Amino acid sequence: MMITLEGRSVEYSILRNRRARRVKLRVEIAQGLVVVIPWRFPAKEVPSILLENARWILRILDRQHTILDSAPALVSANGTVRLAGCAIPLKVEPTNSRRVSVALDAESLHIALPPFSNLNTVIEAWYRRHARTVFAEKVREWSLLIGVQPVKLKIGDPRSRWGSCSTRGTISLSWRLLLAPSEVMDYVIVHELCHMKQRNHSPHFWKLVESILPDLSARRLWLRENGTHLRAAR
Repeated sequence: MMITLEGRSVEYSILRNRRARRVKLRVEIAQGLVVVIPWRFPAKEVPSILLENARWILRILDRQHTILDSAPALVSANGTVRLAGCAIPLKVEPTNSRRVSVALDAESLHIALPPFSNLNTVIEAWYRRHARTVFAEKVREWSLLIGVQPVKLKIGDPRSRWGSCSTRGTISLSWRLLLAPSEVMDYVIVHELCHMKQRNHSPHFWKLVESILPDLSARRLWLRENGTHLRAAR
């Protein structure tokens, strides 16, 4: 849907939520302007709400555009990809094979790319697979140290969280953490594993995390300052 706000055309979508008690506006990198409304709220009233909040919406949209313009690409202009906070040379070789081949060695990431294959799609798929391997090992090591036993590991690309821990012991992590330094990956993993002991963000929870990661503040700060760019990487 489209609306004109202060002379600018803005696209938006409406999301009904059974749990919502009031109208909420949010601007997301992937989806743009999203209007969350209670289940029985009349959609015809949404345009007037957008007009009332036009200045705020346009300011946030401009901020998001700035982030996107400065966001790192999955493949940089100089032919590298990001892995654990480092730039890894990317070597792509055309192949007549129907199968994509991706191999990481100590020096670079090698891709054998069949005709008509999309390089960005191939790289993102590899990130997801590699994330499962890397994160599974990290989860195993930190679980032994913390004294917990997660039952399952999920890899995804959530819009607003880097990780989560379900009450049944499933640890979910964003593959985009592979772009961050290793110590930041460890922070998110330790954070979620500690939720298996403390199901909240109380002082006791943060004291537990800090007992495992004494430099907790520095790791959190890095993610706070750089996380938006990692989510925007295309």
